[in-house]
Amino acid sequence: MVQQKDLGQETANFRLQARFHKNPICHFLIGRILHIPEVNRQLDSYDKIIRESEDKQGELALFLELVLTDLETDWELCDPAGTLQSLSRQNRPILLVSNHPLGGRDGLALLDCISQIWGSHHVKALVNEFLLTIPYLKEFFLPISPAKMESHRRMEQLRRLNTALEQNMECSKAYLFFPAGLCSRRHDEPLSLQAELKQSNMGSLSDDTNAVAEMSLLQNWQPLRQVYDLPWQSSFLRLGRKHRLPILPLHISGRNSNNFYRMARLRRKLGLRFNWEMLLLPGEFLHNRRRSEYQEKCRLKITPGALLELETISQWPSGYDRLWAQMCKHYVYQLPQWQNADMAQSNLADLDRQIRTLAQTAARKR
Repeated sequence: MVQQKDLGQETANFRLQARFHKNPICHFLIGRILHIPEVNRQLDSYDKIIRESEDKQGELALFLELVLTDLETDWELCDPAGTLQSLSRQNRPILLVSNHPLGGRDGLALLDCISQIWGSHHVKALVNEFLLTIPYLKEFFLPISPAKMESHRRMEQLRRLNTALEQNMECSKAYLFFPAGLCSRRHDEPLSLQAELKQSNMGSLSDDTNAVAEMSLLQNWQPLRQVYDLPWQSSFLRLGRKHRLPILPLHISGRNSNNFYRMARLRRKLGLRFNWEMLLLPGEFLHNRRRSEYQEKCRLKITPGALLELETISQWPSGYDRLWAQMCKHYVYQLPQWQNADMAQSNLADLDRQIRTLAQTAARKR
């Protein structure tokens, strides 16, 4: 069971994160851009309610309820086959991977959904280390490295993450991970899996990706349209193999405002590497509920796919993780269109069978 702590000091520490610069003008401007004063007021109000609550064991559930209610955000689980309920009763650790459309509310909705099914003290989310400053959620987060962190720091944090996973394996049963690392962006053109595989820099796998793109199974998959994730990192597959975790793909709906996507497009056109649009995410998180045109988008639909068993992951050819990661990403975006769990299961099984056949053929040629 998670040890309960006095979180008042954690709230104070979070408030200190606004001290970005010694210059008071810069401090004020950056705080305003990131909505630090507003976030602190909200945290203070949540902290007061939670402290007055008699249920000290349900702080996570109460915190999530307060935040999602205040944001006028709800979620709906589209799981007629009861996949998540069935997996929770099996009492074995599992890694859940999802697309990342919003960068905030989607993560809280997924955390709320999973904690209601598995129990809040059996859930861990693998998140950017910056989010460890959030009170009431810190105990349920495991830090991971930003994608562009220096290699030696990434290796050190990866070792710490593996150690933390091993220590939590007995008590935590559901691990949530966003392989894209960043929230989704809007794109001008639809993106098919065939096109993404051909565009990706796969090195020695380039010939194989061209063959994958011609698979008859994939011809029936719908291309990704407008808002979708950046390329997925393959680290979730390595984590699954190392810690013997089966993987369950999830899809969650949602999108940010047009202003966010316009900023991202402008930054790309100017050739700027720093993701300036990320500075808008606190505003997206707090303010979209106030715009009437977004009310219909505040109900997020969560759709689980078929389970990737450990035996399946272990049999995948060495060196194909980057290829598989992009295929899993496109698989996730097909889930809302498929009508039942049998279709999700059969498509994943066919994909596994065809890619292994392709790898065996490629190995014989080499």
